[in-house]
Amino acid sequence: HLSVLNLPGDSAIIKWECRLEAGKNPFQRIKTYREAIALKKNMDSVTAALQHYLSSFENVYGVAFREASTADTVLISTRAVSPVYPSTAFVYGMVDKLRDFCKNSKCTITGPPMLNVTALDTGRFQVMVALPVEHSVAGNGDIQLQKMIPGRFIIADVKGGPHAIENTHRQLLHFFQDYHRTAMAIPFEYLITDRVKESDTSKWVTRIYSPVY
Repeated sequence: HLSVLNLPGDSAIIKWECRLEAGKNPFQRIKTYREAIALKKNMDSVTAALQHYLSSFENVYGVAFREASTADTVLISTRAVSPVYPSTAFVYGMVDKLRDFCKNSKCTITGPPMLNVTALDTGRFQVMVALPVEHSVAGNGDIQLQKMIPGRFIIADVKGGPHAIENTHRQLLHFFQDYHRTAMAIPFEYLITDRVKESDTSKWVTRIYSPVY
């Protein structure tokens, strides 16, 4: 009989029981006792292996989540609304706009582009793109300076295209529910791979950051 007992917080106890009929014959009882000892050792090995397996976020959620902060705290960003889910060309058009602004403003870009796509009630999509920069600069028009608090984030590295990224966002929600964590703001994605130069989506690497309490 296998049962799961929930503990306060983020843990559980898995209880595995087995009963053997010993009978009345003393020789049979001794034989059954020896079988029970061997069976207990096997059950201990299986439950220890299960504990080790289930202690890995990657085995449970398919993604190796970790908690850390970020060094990128000064950003320049811009927003746009797309009638359909934004294409690579749409996103990198916004990235190039920020790169040109940074070049003219003589600021140093310190990391890969950051992206957030939010579905609107109208069926359209709000797209926000940002670049981490070395120091503060004055914004201009629809390009704004933003400062991010270096708080705590749940981070996941994803290899693959839109489907893999979307699945990771779903698993993040499950993770938050399972561990009773609260998302403090919208998640964002670091586009580690330059998607303009690499058209094979299976080779894309995206790092997802989700601010967490």
